[in-house]
Amino acid sequence: MEITLKDLKELLTNEDLLKQYTINVNLVKQTIQQDLETLEIWTDGAYKPSTNQGGWSYICSIDQQFGGEKETTNNRMELTAVINALKFFNNNTYSKCIIYSDSQYVINTINNNWKRNKNNDLWEQLDSLISSNIKFVWVKGHDGNEMNEKADKLAVCGSELFIP
Repeated sequence: MEITLKDLKELLTNEDLLKQYTINVNLVKQTIQQDLETLEIWTDGAYKPSTNQGGWSYICSIDQQFGGEKETTNNRMELTAVINALKFFNNNTYSKCIIYSDSQYVINTINNNWKRNKNNDLWEQLDSLISSNIKFVWVKGHDGNEMNEKADKLAVCGSELFIP
């Protein structure tokens, strides 16, 4: 939208318009600043029983990684994905992070204090990486969420890697 000189004069002389303009500009600035401060990361884990091998991945606007392990479980891969995502976040300049995962095991254990019976080695690593500026959000898997689908494909790739 182009502002004419006449519009600018009216804006500067009309106190109500000036207040509204100032509020709108400040909201835009606040939204832009929030976007620059918050890193959104989608994570996923995969497991192939036929090979007893799993894969993990994370994906965000500035990076994506995946990997695999032998003799693992799907839950271990879900945890490994979040651990690697948080390591990446902690080595960057963003002040906030939102981790999206389709793993109810991970999200509910973190957000709702589900009991931890297994994978204590990974939970200890994860606990050391979590801070108050990190939010964990569950997303439904295989439900059309583009970033979750990409993370799933990368995790499956990780589960198919040749691991000696």
